[in-house]
Amino acid sequence: MKPRLVDAVTLSTFHGCPADEIELIARHLMEDWKLNVVIKLNPTLLGFEDVKAILNDQLGYQELVLQKPSFDKDLMWPQAIEMIGRLRTVAIAQGVKLGVKLTNTMIVDNHKTFFADKEMYLSGQPLHVLATQLMSRLRTTLPAGEVPLAYTFSAGIDQHNFVDAVASDLCPVTVCTDLLRPGGYARLPKYLDQLAADMTSNGVTDVESFIVKRGDPIASLEEIIDLVPGDKNMLRARAEALVEGRAATIADLSLDVRARWVHAAGSRTAIRYAAQVLKDPKYAAPKNSKVPKKIGSMLHLFDCVSCDKCIPVCPNDANFVYDVAPGSRVAPSWRVEGSNVVVAETTKLPIEQVHQLATFVDSCNACGNCDVFCPEDGGPYNMKPHWFGNEKTFHEGKVLDGFYLPSKDAIVGRLEGKVVRLDVDRANATGTFDDGLSKLEVKLSAQGPEMLRFELKGAPEGHVIRGDRIVVLAALLDGVLSTVNPVSVALP
Repeated sequence: MKPRLVDAVTLSTFHGCPADEIELIARHLMEDWKLNVVIKLNPTLLGFEDVKAILNDQLGYQELVLQKPSFDKDLMWPQAIEMIGRLRTVAIAQGVKLGVKLTNTMIVDNHKTFFADKEMYLSGQPLHVLATQLMSRLRTTLPAGEVPLAYTFSAGIDQHNFVDAVASDLCPVTVCTDLLRPGGYARLPKYLDQLAADMTSNGVTDVESFIVKRGDPIASLEEIIDLVPGDKNMLRARAEALVEGRAATIADLSLDVRARWVHAAGSRTAIRYAAQVLKDPKYAAPKNSKVPKKIGSMLHLFDCVSCDKCIPVCPNDANFVYDVAPGSRVAPSWRVEGSNVVVAETTKLPIEQVHQLATFVDSCNACGNCDVFCPEDGGPYNMKPHWFGNEKTFHEGKVLDGFYLPSKDAIVGRLEGKVVRLDVDRANATGTFDDGLSKLEVKLSAQGPEMLRFELKGAPEGHVIRGDRIVVLAALLDGVLSTVNPVSVALP
């Protein structure tokens, strides 16, 4: 018996993928692999003028600049409708299901300097409006057909519109942007709390009955009653009972009846909901154009306001906390003079807080979301310690200053492009610092390093051995081992 790991595939092609290629891929998946296929559509299907009118005129997003070429090279509305019609016929013949996902992101012009890329991808509240309009247009245009077309949704979902999405017979409903806001995954329970409350108020206990109840049971039944077998009078009586609250479920009906009734009811709700969001100030520019406030201070390697906002808003869970013993360390630097080293200067390196933040670079894609929500300037992913999981990723990331642990008693760092290493002997509270040209054994204490002996490995006259780097390495080594985090669990 051959294993079958999946029975459905969502086809998400790049912007500008030719229509015939999309159709050929979908046919291949259905005909050769007998898979259910969902095709992810782009908001460009609404057309340049309509999208511009919605975003710039109706919603007031003047900062959103559309790129007309991205519309011209993308799948067009007539092509999409014809393609869906042909693929529905293929799906029926193969005994599989066809669906569409609404929607992909929208390409917009990056006319500012926060990111370097010329093109950016719109999501969140304005995309939610575009996706609902496309959903409404599809459900108004496409005929009922032999089998209902499945609709999945991914655009600006949050706890406030999740229930309307479910009532519109969208499944699955997926979330991204809302989880990038403060609270992260902790925002999810409110979605189900809202759905449960609405189902209770409608007197139903299953999602299919909820969709039918919200979508006018009588009117939606009349749309499909001639397409389904069975006792028509019984079905009409059931619809009246749902309206009056005398029946709480359609779960005992046949699968075919339930599927068509739910689809018809969901479509009615979807079309009504799409009209509502166009007028809802929640989705308009005045509500969504404010950026999080900055307090005017700059981030550094250690210490910050410790609000921890950078942790839940990271989509890759790359930011983490660790503890450091606070205090003001004295950091001498030594200069090579002949065959000797002498103290060149002494600086203080204050660490004021126990609670510190860092970034696990192996998981970070530098999306900048932590910078958006951080009240200080510089961006946690830029300014906080960059930690690598091992030597391999450390050297692959050579453009970044950062650190990795060869063992629990050693730390390797790249500081200002120079690779340095500190090995510690905890029993004797000493450390050996190696900057490639010199090796220094020091006494480690809360006050700072004290030189015990040195070894020159070709260090030229005037070479400076940086004591502040010893302080940084020692603090980070002890700190990252103080908590469970991606670095400490990656130790060999």
